[in-house]
Amino acid sequence: MFFYNVSEEKPLILEYDKTKFKFTDVLFEFKNTVIEGRSPSNVDIVLLGKNKNDNKSVMLFLESKFLEYCGDVKEEIKIAKSYSVDNLGKQIYNEKNIREIFNNNIDSVKINDIYIKLKKECYIEGIKQMISHYIGISNLLTNKNMQKLYVFLVGKSMFDNTEIYLGEILFDFHNMNIDDKEDDKKDLKNGLKEEFEKYFDNYSGKYENLVEVLKGIEKKKDGNKINLLPNLLTYSLFNRKPNKEDENVYKIIHEVSPEIKEYYKLK
Repeated sequence: MFFYNVSEEKPLILEYDKTKFKFTDVLFEFKNTVIEGRSPSNVDIVLLGKNKNDNKSVMLFLESKFLEYCGDVKEEIKIAKSYSVDNLGKQIYNEKNIREIFNNNIDSVKINDIYIKLKKECYIEGIKQMISHYIGISNLLTNKNMQKLYVFLVGKSMFDNTEIYLGEILFDFHNMNIDDKEDDKKDLKNGLKEEFEKYFDNYSGKYENLVEVLKGIEKKKDGNKINLLPNLLTYSLFNRKPNKEDENVYKIIHEVSPEIKEYYKLK
């Protein structure tokens, strides 16, 4: 709903740390091959536009979540064994990186089967999905035939001299205004909001750790680099002015319908 009408007439502006992006086109469910013979990764949103600082073309691959980080938490996960022999997969899924991503909150790790068991549950599936997206985009950037196919399907050049970004956007309760008169928000007023905030902070920390691991891998790669957004984007950032004391705060400006703003408390 937030991204369906991004266009030249209704651009989406993203500002972060003195960098300003203007997006004028959007693609949905962008498929990338992660492991040959297995299901592709489906990136929810790809925003196309320009880096206003240097006028370079930009592609922002964005995974979108609502409240999965609250409800789909677990203590263990098993990753397909094929990742342990994939070039990028085995660079990411090693015990040192896994411990770094999950703040050493590890009960046990089996690398050959890629089995991870945590001491405390979290939205581990989200981390797994972002890793798959990263590998899929990396594969795309080295596959000229796949690039040509997408250019043919979309009808515009997308990859030459283009800055590539990867990030994630979620719904966040920290900045949600709750009207005392709204009966349907009683649970949120009675402590549930604080619980959701804890889940968000937990996942946000794991995401930031993952970014640091992937940035280390990017430094060793040749060719077009993937720029990892260092923090999660949130839907509450739409049209909200950032704290002037904190430069490292995102701001998103886009024409969102009044109904959507009202429903998600963005006014």
